[in-house]
Amino acid sequence: IQDKQAGTLIQLGMLAEREQKWRMAEKYYKDALKITINLNLGYEQSGILHQLGMLAEKEHKWKTAEEYYKGALKITINFNLNYEQAKTLHQLGEVVEKQSQFKTAEKYYKKALKIIVELNCRKEQAFTLYHLGILAEKNHDWKAATEFALESLEIYVQYQNRNCLRMVLHSLARIFKKSKNVNII
Repeated sequence: IQDKQAGTLIQLGMLAEREQKWRMAEKYYKDALKITINLNLGYEQSGILHQLGMLAEKEHKWKTAEEYYKGALKITINFNLNYEQAKTLHQLGEVVEKQSQFKTAEKYYKKALKIIVELNCRKEQAFTLYHLGILAEKNHDWKAATEFALESLEIYVQYQNRNCLRMVLHSLARIFKKSKNVNII
């Protein structure tokens, strides 16, 4: 019964989040987290912590989001939840990138990418490659930025994801413009 109660609290949290009632969503998630901790439900715990991290991101509370994601990461490692671990590493990369911690972000993205490649999750791989390209672009490493973007582009072409194709092509155009490298491709 308690696991169903936790599920209901998570759903209520998501509903409150959609209505942008951040405090209410946070309360529901934290109540659900208490239940999942008592029941030792690792997958659910990591998911709730991940949701709390995303909620903190929406409010631009980067350090809080980072702490939630680190908590989720610890659980995903302990419970051997590889896909969730990769997702959390990617989110950690995004959060520390927003705090201008580019080297740390790169480490998180590369760890996420390693797992994603092992799991053969091509779409997630493309997204993480794209983010690595953005980081390289911020560091004016045009060669790496181009390589990451092209690798990401190749995957998105395979999946015919037009929105992501536009995103990566825009990135390549920006790299071309900033680097003034006519041999970019």
